Amino acid sequence: MGVVERLNSTILPAAVEAGGFGKDVKKFVSFEANDTKGTDQFCSAPVFGQVTLERSTSERFVQPVLVKTQIQSRTGFPTKEVSDGWFYNEILFYTKVVPLLRKYDKCNVLSSSFCEFVYGATTDNPNSEENVIVLKDLREKGFKPCTNPDQLDGDHIELVLDRLGKYHALSFMCKTDNPSGFHEVASQIKQISHAEAISSFAGIITKEAFRECVFRGIEPLRKEPRYQDKLVDLCANCENAYDWIDKYGFDSRNRLTVITHGDFKLDNMMFKYREDGKPIEVVFFDLAWIKLSSPAIDTSYFLFYNVPTVARRGRLHHLHRVYHEAKESKVRVYKTVVRPVLTYAAETRADTKRTKQQLRTVEMKVLRKIAGFTLRDRQTNESIREECQIQDIAKWTKMRRKMWSEHVERMDGERLAKICMVGRPHSQRQPGRPPKRWAQSCLSSPEN
Repeated sequence: MGVVERLNSTILPAAVEAGGFGKDVKKFVSFEANDTKGTDQFCSAPVFGQVTLERSTSERFVQPVLVKTQIQSRTGFPTKEVSDGWFYNEILFYTKVVPLLRKYDKCNVLSSSFCEFVYGATTDNPNSEENVIVLKDLREKGFKPCTNPDQLDGDHIELVLDRLGKYHALSFMCKTDNPSGFHEVASQIKQISHAEAISSFAGIITKEAFRECVFRGIEPLRKEPRYQDKLVDLCANCENAYDWIDKYGFDSRNRLTVITHGDFKLDNMMFKYREDGKPIEVVFFDLAWIKLSSPAIDTSYFLFYNVPTVARRGRLHHLHRVYHEAKESKVRVYKTVVRPVLTYAAETRADTKRTKQQLRTVEMKVLRKIAGFTLRDRQTNESIREECQIQDIAKWTKMRRKMWSEHVERMDGERLAKICMVGRPHSQRQPGRPPKRWAQSCLSSPEN
C-alpha cells in the first residue's frame, strides 16, 4: 500500500481520533498530496499535502500538513536501529518533552519556535515504513528557509540564539521544580552514538581512520610557526576524538545538562521575515538527535558550523550574552521596575486623555528599545506590544484601578479610604466644567 493510501485509510483517521487536529474536529474527509518537494532526508520521505477535515458543527476546512514516513536506506546509512531511534526520539519530544516543559513556558517558545505536532506512531515491527510523523505545514504561517544561508547576518544569529536560550532555560526550570519528572522523561531518550553515525555516513571503518580524518584539518596548521605553541593541547584532545564525541554528547551527570536539540544547524530551521527582509521569528524542527547533554552542544554546533568566521570574529562574547539574556529578561525588568514607577498611585487618581497619552509615549519608547525597533521601522504600537507580550499601559492602569475599587469596597465603613470613596462634599462647587472624577475613570474606556 502506498503512502497516500495509508494516510487516507489509517494514519490521518487515527490522528483525528487522537485529537491531533483539535478537539472540535470530529471527522477526517480526505488527503491530497501536492507537488511540493521536501529536502532529501537520510531516513524519511517527506510528503506535503492538504487534509480536509470536518468540525462538530459540520463545517469543513483544509489543513496543510507535512508527513514524514520512514524509509530503508539503500546505502547502509543509517542502519535500521539508528533510523528507528531517530523517529522514536522525535515523537518522544513532541509527546513527552513538550508537555513536560509547557508548564514553565511563560514566553510561549514551545508554540512559537517549534513545529505544531499532529500525530506520530512508531513500531518495533521489521517493516519500518509504518513509522510516521504528521506536522502542520510551517509555510502556512509564512515560514521559509533562510534566504541567504552562506552569508548569515547578525539578525538571524541573534534571533536563533535568543530562542535557543529560552528553550534551554525550560529544562533548568523543570529540573529545579520537578527533578523526578524531568529525569523520568529524559531517561526515555534513545542514545544514538554520534561518532558511529558520522563514521557510517563517511564510510570510516576504524577509530584510527576517524582520528586521521580529524587530524587532516590540523595538519596545515603545523606548518605555520605562529601556531606551533598552540597545537599541543588541541592535538591531545583530538587523539581520542571518537570516544570524546559521545562522552560529552551524553553527559547526564553534569548538573547543567538540558534536553538539547542535538543537530542544531541551519538546515533544521525556518524563518519568518518582515517586508524589509529582517527575520522576526524562527522555528526549529527535526528533533531526532535530542539528548540530555550540555547546552554547549547546540550553541557550539550552530556558531561554528553555520555562523561565518567574519560574523564570529570579535563577537563571540556578545553572541553568548544574547543567548543568556533573552528578550523576556528586559520585558521582566520593565514590568517589575519601570511600569510600577510610571503608574505610581494610578489606582487613586483620575486619568485624562493627556495623562494616558504621556504614559503610552514613554511605554512605547521603552518597548521599541527592547524589541530592537526605531520609529523609522514604521512598526505599529500593537505589533510591538504583541511581540513583547505587554498589555497597553492605559488598560493595565484601568485594571489596577478596578482592583483598588473592589479592595476598598471590602473595607469597613470606618476606614478613611472607604469614607473618601462613598462620601459626598456638602459645599457648592466652582462654576465651569468639573474636572474628571475618579469614578468616571473607572467607568470610561481606556481610549477616553
